[in-house]
Amino acid sequence: MRALFPGTDAFVRRTDAGPTSPSTLRPLLAQARTRGYAVEEGYVTRGLDSVAAPVTDHTGHPAAAVALTVPTEELTDELRESLAGAVRRAADEISRRLGRRSR
Repeated sequence: MRALFPGTDAFVRRTDAGPTSPSTLRPLLAQARTRGYAVEEGYVTRGLDSVAAPVTDHTGHPAAAVALTVPTEELTDELRESLAGAVRRAADEISRRLGRRSR
């Protein structure tokens, strides 16, 4: 992570939301790994939230992602879980087609 984000000046903030340092990014990454998907809450565009899952290559390394973005006011907990399932299924299928090893 230090290669991508050597200091706080490496963090581009488009809104007032999101991580500002490696120490604030680490828990978000750990949470995404645990859940199997990431949630972005207005970090890129105020009023829009995203749910994303990684596509992995044949070595198991991330190669891309599948994401869905919706207006913040529409993203209920129930919809977030539904979108998370959809992006994970899509990402898993793409990963499978790329030759990902079985988990």
